[in-house]
Amino acid sequence: MEQPTQRHPSQNLIDPSLAKSEELRTTLPSTKRERFAWCLYETALSATASVALSFVLPLLLNSIAFSSGSSYPITNLTSTSTLPTYTSLEPGWFHRGSCIQGNLSLPTEDLRHYDICVIEWGAGYIRHTTWALNVISVSVGIQALCFILLGPLADHGELRKLLLLAFCGIQGAAAILYVFDMGSDGYWVAGVLAVFLNVGIGVSGVFFNAFMKVLTEADPEVLDLKTDNFEARRKVIENVGNRISSLGSVYGGVGAAVFTLVAAGLMIWLGQPLGLRVSLFASGVWSLAFSIPFLLWVRPRPGPPLPPSENFLIFPIKNLFKTLVSIPKIPRTFVFLFCFYMYSDAYTTVTSVAVLFAQNELKVTNTQLVALVIIVPFAATFGTIVTMLIQQKWKLSAKSLVIFCLTTYTLMSIYGILGLIDGWPLGLKKIEELFVFASIHGFVIGPIQSYSRVIFSELIPPGRESEFFGLYEITNKGSSWVGPLVVGALNQSSGTLRFAYFFLAAMFCIPIPILVLLDITKGRMDASKQSKTDLFVESSFTSSRDMEMLSL
Repeated sequence: MEQPTQRHPSQNLIDPSLAKSEELRTTLPSTKRERFAWCLYETALSATASVALSFVLPLLLNSIAFSSGSSYPITNLTSTSTLPTYTSLEPGWFHRGSCIQGNLSLPTEDLRHYDICVIEWGAGYIRHTTWALNVISVSVGIQALCFILLGPLADHGELRKLLLLAFCGIQGAAAILYVFDMGSDGYWVAGVLAVFLNVGIGVSGVFFNAFMKVLTEADPEVLDLKTDNFEARRKVIENVGNRISSLGSVYGGVGAAVFTLVAAGLMIWLGQPLGLRVSLFASGVWSLAFSIPFLLWVRPRPGPPLPPSENFLIFPIKNLFKTLVSIPKIPRTFVFLFCFYMYSDAYTTVTSVAVLFAQNELKVTNTQLVALVIIVPFAATFGTIVTMLIQQKWKLSAKSLVIFCLTTYTLMSIYGILGLIDGWPLGLKKIEELFVFASIHGFVIGPIQSYSRVIFSELIPPGRESEFFGLYEITNKGSSWVGPLVVGALNQSSGTLRFAYFFLAAMFCIPIPILVLLDITKGRMDASKQSKTDLFVESSFTSSRDMEMLSL
C-alpha cells in the first residue's frame, strides 16, 4: 500500500494562500513558447544596454553638452581644473552655444592660456565632458534605490511581470524621444531622459533575471524528476538553468551584434549628432518590439500576496534589514556576491581600458576602433554557443566554466603586463594583437555573464528572486566605479595604461580560489531552508510552539 507523502511540520503552519501561490509559481510547467519569449527579451535588453546605453548615449550627451555650453577662458591659472562659480563671475558672462560656434582657443604650450567648454551644474559650472558622466552617475544612484524598493515588492503577487513591462516601456519611450532636436536649452531634458533610460534598462533587467530562476524550476524536465536526492535534483536544475541562460545570452549577443551594425551604419550615414539620436530612437523601437512576445506568452507566475499588515513603502526597508540579518544563514550566497563584485568590475573595466589603450598607446584610427567595438558582441555570441555545447557534452558545472573564464582573463592581463618589458616583441604592442585581445575578451565575457547568473540563481531563496537579483545588479553596478578610478590613478602616476593590467590580473585571480572552495550544493540547501523560514514567518503564525515545530 502506498504511503502518504510526509510533510514537514512547518508546512502545516504556512498560510494556504502563500503555499498556493508558491505552487502556482513553479509547478505550472513552462512552455517552449514561454522560454522563447524570455530569450527574445534578452535580444532587446542586450542591444539597449551594451550599445545604446554604453556606447551611443555617452557620445550623444557629450555632444548635447558641448552645443549647450559656453566657452570660458583659462588665463594665468596654475590649475586648469579651477572652474568658475556663480558668485565668482559677473552676471551675463555665460553665452550658451559659444562652444559650438568655434569660439574655443587651443591650449598653448604652458597649458595656461586657452578656452574650455563649461555647462551649468548645481551651484556652479563643470566641464562639458564631465556632464555626461555626472548624469549617468545620478541615474546609477536612482537605479540602486529602485532595486532596493521594488525588488522585494516584485516577489509578491503579479508585480514581477507588470514592473518588468512598465520599466521596459519607460526606457523605450525615453530612447524614442531622443529623436527630437531639443535645442541648446534642452540639455537638461536630455539629462532627465538619460536617467529614465538607464533606470528603465536596469530595473527591467532585474526582473528579467528573476524570471530565469522561476522558468528553470518550472521546466518540465525539472518537474518530471522522480528522485528526492537533493544533489541529483540540483545537477538537473543547474543543467536546465545553464541551457536557458546560455540560450538567452546567445539571443542577447546576436541582438547586440546586429544593433551595433545598425548604430554604426546610422552614425556613418547621418553623421553626428543626428545619427546618434536616430540610433537611440531605433533602440527604443527595438526594445519595445521584442517585449511584445514577453507580454503575450510569459505567464505572470505570481508570488505570495503582500502581507495585509504591510505597506508598499515600509515593507522594502524591513525586507532589506531582514536580508542583512540573514547573511549568516546563507553565507555562500554573499561569498559569491563578493567574488562577482570583484570580477564584474574587472571585465567591465577591460572594455574601457582597451578603448583608451587603443587610442592613446597604439594610436588606432576611428575605423579600427569601430571594428574593435563590433568584434566583441559577435565573439561573445560565438563564445556562448561554444561553451554551451561543451557544457552539455561534458556536463561541466557553471562554476567550472566561470573559473575557466577568470583564468583566461588573468592570462590576458598578464600578457598586457609583458608589454612593460623593454625590447620584448609581445604584450599588446601591435594593433593586430589588440584585435586578438578583443576577440578573446568577447569570447569569454558572454559565458562568464551567463553562468554567473546561473550560479547566483541557485543560491537565492526561492520566492525572493527579484529582491536578490536587485542585490546582484547593485553589486554589478556598484563596483563599476572602482576599476576606472584605480586605472585613472595608475595612469596619472605612471603615465601609461599598462600598469592597469596589474590591477585587472589581481581582480580576476583573487576570486578563483574562493570559487574553487565554494560549495554550491550547500549554498542551495541553505537558500532552500531560508525560503521555508520566510514562508513560515510571512504566514503570521509566530507562537513559541509554532517556532519550536519549525526548528524540527
